[in-house]
Formats: sequence, C-alpha cells, structure tokens
Amino acid sequence: MDSLIKLSASKVKVWESCSWIFFSRYYLRLPDVSNSGAKRGSVAHLILELLINPRHGKHLDSILKANNIEGSKAVFRLVKKAAKREKLDLSELENSEILNSIILVGLKYEFFGHTDLSLVKEVKTEGEFNIHLSKEVLINGFIDKVVHYIDGNLEVKDYKGSKKRFNGDEIAYNVQALMYSLAIFKKTGRIPEVEFIFLRFPKKTSQRVKKCTEDELLG
Repeated sequence: MDSLIKLSASKVKVWESCSWIFFSRYYLRLPDVSNSGAKRGSVAHLILELLINPRHGKHLDSILKANNIEGSKAVFRLVKKAAKREKLDLSELENSEILNSIILVGLKYEFFGHTDLSLVKEVKTEGEFNIHLSKEVLINGFIDKVVHYIDGNLEVKDYKGSKKRFNGDEIAYNVQALMYSLAIFKKTGRIPEVEFIFLRFPKKTSQRVKKCTEDELLG
C-alpha cells in the first residue's frame, strides 16, 4: 500500500467543505463526473497557455480585433478539438458564449504580466510542481503563469473559472497561494506575489493575496 500522502489545494478545499466527499473521491475513488464549468476551464487554460507564446502573436491580435475566439480560425479549430476531448458540447449556446467570454477576459487582463510592459522581463508558464515535505507527504499543484519583473520580483497568476470570487477568509488564509509561494521559493529562493484572475468577472477580475513571509513558508 502506498503510504505517501499527496496533497493539493483542491484536495484540501474538498476536505474543508465535506469530509465525506473527500473520503468518497480520494479513498473510495468513486467516479467524479466533471461539470461543464470544469470542462470550459480546461479548454480556456489550454488556449491561454498557448497564446502567451510570442510566436502566436498574430492569432492573439486577430482574436482581440474580432473580440471573439473565432477571429483566429486556427485557434478556434483547437478550441473545438479540445472541447470534443473534454466532451463539452459547444452547440449549447451557454457553453460557447461563456467559453468565448472567459478566454477574452484572460487575454485582456494584464495578459503579459502588467499594464506597463516596460516593468516586465518575461512571462513563463510554469506547469506542474511536486514538493516533498517529508518522506510521507507530497504537495502537488499546477502554476498557470509566472511574471518575472525587471526589478527581480516575481508574481504568480492563477486563472479561476469559478462563479464566485474568494471571500475574506479564503483570501486571508489561502492554501493554494501558500503552495504556489513555496514551490517558487524552493525553485528560485524568492517569494512571489500571488494573484488570482477570475475569468467570469470582467469588471472585478483580480484578487491578490498578502505576500507570504519566509517564516510562514518554512514553518
């Protein structure tokens, strides 16, 4: 029997919300049917990760000019392919409209790190991280994007497709932000800022978390 305990922010959140769902999902391994929101989020994450690459700038420009993901035929083909893989029905107007909207919000909100690009050195998609806290405990997660600033500061930007923004307690003590901060600190020796980008909220898109201290990360 595998004695390694694998923790992710989503697992912790499920445990805090309902211990029975946690037990059913992660120990009994009962099927967890993904909803349309999660499927739309997966497709949106893929497209946002793709378009951060400078080589795809013409597709980004075409989408922004048309104010629609169909502005780039190549990107829209990829959207349809990804949606099919996720079993997301784009013939349903709600799915197609929401998916188009959340991708556009992601592209329009500081997509290359900041409104003032002169402050930005580079933007990277980081991918998955695994950190062994001990022989028994591993934390796991996926970082969407890290902005490297000219002054040496770092900022993690994480996309959220949820219908609700974080409440006060969720911002004051955010497990996901702690995990991201620890992952970047282990890799670079620097503690990042963490910003959550809520793709369903065009007007109140961002929520920032108080920067962690070294004592908090190592404690």
